[in-house]
Amino acid sequence: MTTRSRFQTDRLWVLITITLFIVAFSSHIWIQLTGGYSAGAYLDMIPHFLFGAAICAFLLNFNLGRTWKKVLPLVPPLLIVILPAILYTLAVAFAWEIFEEFLANFFPWIGVYSDFWWNGVRDIIMGLLGATVAAGLYLWHFPVIVAKQEVVEKPRSLTRKTGYIPGKTASQFCESCGSVVDPDSKHCSNCGHKL
Repeated sequence: MTTRSRFQTDRLWVLITITLFIVAFSSHIWIQLTGGYSAGAYLDMIPHFLFGAAICAFLLNFNLGRTWKKVLPLVPPLLIVILPAILYTLAVAFAWEIFEEFLANFFPWIGVYSDFWWNGVRDIIMGLLGATVAAGLYLWHFPVIVAKQEVVEKPRSLTRKTGYIPGKTASQFCESCGSVVDPDSKHCSNCGHKL
């Protein structure tokens, strides 16, 4: 796994993400069939928790810390990895509750139950808890990400320099990066390689 990549995942984490979505959709269908989305029911917390975990797991497949590192350079790598996914999951949960409120108020014949100050806030909290569990599972699966700092490699020269500079004595070049180095120098000024 490279830290500069657009993706920061492996096959097992993709499988975990797909499994979480399957379990979340299955629980949603089961609770829909048993009437768990009606007023006063508490079973709707299960799919909100599972969808929070599934959405966060999906977002953790991407290297979201890549762009956040530029904006917040002093934030520890642990938070740069998980914080964007948790915040985006929270935003999705909030947007979903606003959408449910819209449907309940303007299209009541659809039959969507929504009481934002009780049901909606509870569902957002369950989505946040699911996202936190998914982030913890991700950090358990990828413990090396916590300590890994972003390493940017300098591009190596594709062509070898001749070392001849008019008006100067012949120079030597670095075997590691191919740059021209003064003949008196013992280390390359670009990469630090010992000559």
